[in-house]
Amino acid sequence: MKRSDGRTELLQMRPLSASVSLLSRSDGSARFAFGGAGVVCGVFGPAEGRGRDAAADGGSGLAAVRVSAGRGGGGAAGPGERLAELLVRRCCERVVARALFPRAAVAVTLQPTAAAAASLAAAVNAACLALLDAAVPLAALLAAVHVAVAPDGAICLDPDDAEVDAATSVHTFVFNNADDCLVEVVSEGIYSEAVFKQATAVAKEACSAIHAFYRQTFSQKLLSIN
Repeated sequence: MKRSDGRTELLQMRPLSASVSLLSRSDGSARFAFGGAGVVCGVFGPAEGRGRDAAADGGSGLAAVRVSAGRGGGGAAGPGERLAELLVRRCCERVVARALFPRAAVAVTLQPTAAAAASLAAAVNAACLALLDAAVPLAALLAAVHVAVAPDGAICLDPDDAEVDAATSVHTFVFNNADDCLVEVVSEGIYSEAVFKQATAVAKEACSAIHAFYRQTFSQKLLSIN
């Protein structure tokens, strides 16, 4: 089966690309993309928290994740950006070793390089790489991917915009690499329990491949330093 962007397999991701240490003024930064659907992330901190960014419980006081509304960063954030902000913040709070930085804050900023269906998963992945680049201690690494369910019930991994528009449901899965546990999921549409389980299994395998890609990315960085 030939997909709308030229891929020949339903369970085939677009080519993955990533780079780190892109932004000179941040403590860590990264870009992650599925094909042309990419997000650039900058991490600032851990630093002393101020105001509402400081956690009252002595945790890291993870700063709010702010997502730019477009390529130029102008305009108010829309529902898609708000969802990305919420998901990335929840993911970061799960893995950052917050107890090591009492009353501190980590600020994570995201900038999509293109308005595309895969931007939500790319945002999670870019944030994870940027946290690593900033040497923020993490309990685990996270990887995210999208899965769409076609009207005929077929599972479509890493769908493009056309496949998302035609799908009966779309899911964003986030898995960790510590025990391959499902950490977060965002679902939209109508689907059965059996279809959801099938989509979860496909996403789990894909996230394992993304975790392996992380290792490759940082191996290349270390080689370039040496």
